[in-house]
Formats: sequence, C-alpha cells, structure tokens
Amino acid sequence: MKRLISLVLVTTLALAVVTSCNRKDAAEETSSSETTATSATATTTTTAETTTETTKPKIVPNVYQIQSICELATLDVYYHNTAKAIKTAGTGVTHWGEEDTPFWFEYTADVSLGIEANQVKFLMEDHDITIFMPHARILRVNVHPESTSDPVFRPHKWYRNDVEITAQDVTDAMKEANTQIREQVTDKTTLLDAAEKRSKQLIENYITQIMDLSDYSYTLHWEYIESDN
Repeated sequence: MKRLISLVLVTTLALAVVTSCNRKDAAEETSSSETTATSATATTTTTAETTTETTKPKIVPNVYQIQSICELATLDVYYHNTAKAIKTAGTGVTHWGEEDTPFWFEYTADVSLGIEANQVKFLMEDHDITIFMPHARILRVNVHPESTSDPVFRPHKWYRNDVEITAQDVTDAMKEANTQIREQVTDKTTLLDAAEKRSKQLIENYITQIMDLSDYSYTLHWEYIESDN
C-alpha cells in the first residue's frame, strides 16, 4: 500500500513539472512573438519616415528675372546746377546797339545710371552660368521743370538795345546743360562703377537664393558685351 501511494505521488509530481515547463515555453514563445512584432512595427515606421524625406526640386534661373533685377538696381543721382548761356545779339538795323547778353538760371535734375536691362542675356551649361551684359551707362537725365528758376542777366541800360531772354532761350540752354551733366557723370567713373557693382551683387544674391532653395550649385561667370546704344 505504501508503495502504491509513493508511486501516485511521484507520478503527480512529474505531471506538475511537465505542465510548468510547457507553460514557461508558451510564455517565451508569446514574448518572442511580441518582440518580433514590435521590431517589425519599428522597421515599418522607420521605412515610412525615410520614404517621406524628399529632395528639393532643381530651380533654373530666369533671364527675365535677371533683367528685372538690373532695372531695380538702377542708381539715381541728383544734381542741383546752374546753367549758363549767352543770348547772341541780332544783326541788321533793327538790332542796332544790341550786345551779346550772358544769362544763367538754376535747375534740379536726376540722372539714372545702370545696366541696359533688355541687353542682358545668360547661358547655362550644367552647373555653369554665364551672364552677358554691357557696362553701366547713363540711362536717362530728367530735369525737373518746376525747379528751373527765372533767368538772371545784367541790368538794362538806356543807351543799349538789350536783347530779350525768351522761353526758347532757356530751353536751348537747358539742352546744353543736359549735355554737360552727361559729361560730368561720365567723367566720374566711380558712379558708373558703383551702378555696375550694384547690379552684379543683386544678380549674385538671386543665384545664391536659388542654390539655397534647390540644393543645386552654380558657378557664375561674367562676360561684357558692347551696348547697342
């Protein structure tokens, strides 16, 4: 009887040990499955995140934009000058006693210096950009009519047949003053150099912005051409 009881106890203990081992193996399999699933999820997430990273598009410079930059880069210089002229005495009996009469007047004008925008071209070959443009020059001279003072001339004398200073005389003198302004500006090469440098700097900034936005590098070259004007 004691042997029977001992056999039953041993059998029961063995079954308990086997059951415990089976449960442990099942738990390890479940944990391994969860770890694999988590790893797969992380891999999927990483792959998805990598897929969403896109490269910046290539941006190509535009010649019309470059021409607009040249127009905006125009340098304006203001002048307040005195125009001097001489009214020539007439000929003939009716002009007897007339003498050449010098006169002068003040005026204000602004002079625009820069690059002739419509003459600017560019050539792009892979990473190289070549800008073709003329040197800076005087684009226009604008005299403000309201700034022109009344002409000043010597006082009339009773014994002299003084000539009359007309509006046409002032207009002719203004044309001559316009020419003088152009000569003065042309002689001051520093002004033209400054206008040219300003245009080049703004174009370089434009190309740099394009490179920053597209992650595409360009090398800028300059070629000067003769102006059509």
